[in-house]
Amino acid sequence: MWLSKTVNWILLALTFSLLFPSNGLALELIGEGHGHTREQAKQEALSDLSQSIATEVKSVHTGWKGLLDGKYSEDATQMVRVESRLPLLGLETHVLRGVDEWDATSFLRSERAAHLYREKLIQLQQEIEQTWSQAQQSERNAEREPLLQQTLTKLEDFKRHLTVTLALGERENLPELNIDEAEVQGLLWQAQEQPDSMEQAARLLTKEMQQYSSVYVFPMKVSKTQEITPFALAFQGRLQQELNTVLSPDQAKYWLHGNYVVGDEGMEITLHISKAQSHAIELTRSTFLVATAYAGLSAQPSQPVFDKLLREDVDVWLASDFRVSIKTDRGREQLHFSEGDSFELQVKLNKPGYFYIVGHTFMTDVPLSYLVEINSGIQNSPKRFVRHVTVVETGEWINLGRFAVRPPLGRETLQLIAARENLSQFLPDSDQDPATQLYVIDSDPLVALEKTRSLLQSDKLQGYSAEAQLTYTTWPR
Repeated sequence: MWLSKTVNWILLALTFSLLFPSNGLALELIGEGHGHTREQAKQEALSDLSQSIATEVKSVHTGWKGLLDGKYSEDATQMVRVESRLPLLGLETHVLRGVDEWDATSFLRSERAAHLYREKLIQLQQEIEQTWSQAQQSERNAEREPLLQQTLTKLEDFKRHLTVTLALGERENLPELNIDEAEVQGLLWQAQEQPDSMEQAARLLTKEMQQYSSVYVFPMKVSKTQEITPFALAFQGRLQQELNTVLSPDQAKYWLHGNYVVGDEGMEITLHISKAQSHAIELTRSTFLVATAYAGLSAQPSQPVFDKLLREDVDVWLASDFRVSIKTDRGREQLHFSEGDSFELQVKLNKPGYFYIVGHTFMTDVPLSYLVEINSGIQNSPKRFVRHVTVVETGEWINLGRFAVRPPLGRETLQLIAARENLSQFLPDSDQDPATQLYVIDSDPLVALEKTRSLLQSDKLQGYSAEAQLTYTTWPR
């Protein structure tokens, strides 16, 4: 393509020669402008000058179309389209104060500007060939994609400078490019279809989201779990680098949230940006990320069997008129904390009743389930774990205190069990572990979950019990 390899460009240059034969005289393009201020007059003159150049280009395009009997190249049409962004080198502008307004005249003379355009074309030629060569040698899409983008940008810049160069009457010994723009564009599309780094995927997914300010980025969900995987946490950081973000969902105008599905060769990622108040989705984007891009980062939930059991048969015994909720002061979904952080734990019942909490922790090599001490100052064992919610407290968030995040770190699920009946006699058996001081129900959370649920099948609690869960993940700072 271009001057040496594409007939279209050769014919275009030939057409310039036919329509504007070189006579050894300097060619001059002029633009005139008027305005109430000096700057306004200058801008008007520059706009008029661009129009003068565009007129030259259009006249060549019209003549070329006639010479080729209608078989003209899209390249010439593209040259006309860039007329409003034509670069002006070696520009001369004179501004005079008139009676009522400022008058400006801009000149683009070939004897002053032509060599500047030629030098710029040579520079762009070298830069294009360099980035094109690097792109062809790159083995990864993450490296190839920005190089192809640069190549296309510089190709467009080359065309814009060439447009003015030809308009100035310069036609001989112009730099030659042996690059097919369509091939570059095709390779770019291929590189964008399958990003092979998290940085590239984050950049492509958020490319059209740069206009949004005050965005809170949630970690992405995977499968049917609230667990934050190492990949989700790492990718959250990549997305934050691409956007104008805030530190809290409460401060955000927009929320960025999404999910991913893992396959054998990689994962499908889908992101949504929505308004924080109405939750109306503004934009949705998706991509496929190859597996090598997140090698070394776990992307699957660590406890799929437990998560499945946690979801099973809950609607069998949950009463529709008795509801409970559990959350932190940082929300209830996609929770993750760093070592040294702290959070408040809050519970709400819509009717008077009783509740206790079971912690299922996977933070050590040996997972376990335990009863959470709600009233640690009470010696009586059942009352240490069971809390009564009075009529006055119903419908209000009850603060259970602030909890500090410290090792061991990892994943934990809190299971809130509530009933209208006093739950002291329905507590699962537990033994205090001397090492952790926790009241352990079982070293296998799957077994502990079955024990807890089986107690709720009592005829006395049927229709009067409810459950809620909260999962959070903790990480080293």
